[in-house]
Amino acid sequence: MGGGNGPKAKRGKQSPAPQVPRAQKGQRGAPAQAPRARPVAETHSGYPTVSLWFADRSYDGDWSWPTGDEARALLDVLFELTHTSWSELATQQTGPAHKRRPKHHSEQIADLCKEAQDRIVELHLDETFGDELFRVRFGGTGRLWGYKLDGTFYVLWWDRDHKVRPLD
Repeated sequence: MGGGNGPKAKRGKQSPAPQVPRAQKGQRGAPAQAPRARPVAETHSGYPTVSLWFADRSYDGDWSWPTGDEARALLDVLFELTHTSWSELATQQTGPAHKRRPKHHSEQIADLCKEAQDRIVELHLDETFGDELFRVRFGGTGRLWGYKLDGTFYVLWWDRDHKVRPLD
């Protein structure tokens, strides 16, 4: 009785990688044809789409992916992110009244810890996305790191203890 839903049903092929402009061979930094990172309010006003396509699941260290209760908490973070518009994210501030600053913002890869810089090069993500990461802050030290392009946030790491970009 066919239907294709039984154990012998064919599985579809894995989807191809998202179409992201790449840097030209041998070029460091953002590709010429790709938009440079800009404040989120300037680039997209809708709600973020979150992609795990480039999530660095094989890394095992200070910013490894969580398990158990922490994984459930991260799912809540992702849910909150997708229910907050880019405009709202751009206006959120943190810090005491006399030192307010953006809560979510871009960071130069050169300002990250050496291990994070090396990992980005190893994964060739500098060739794909350029020289900036976008970080979304949750709680005191939790940071979700990735790349923002055309309204999509490509998640790279969950940094529970602020290790990717240590405080000065």
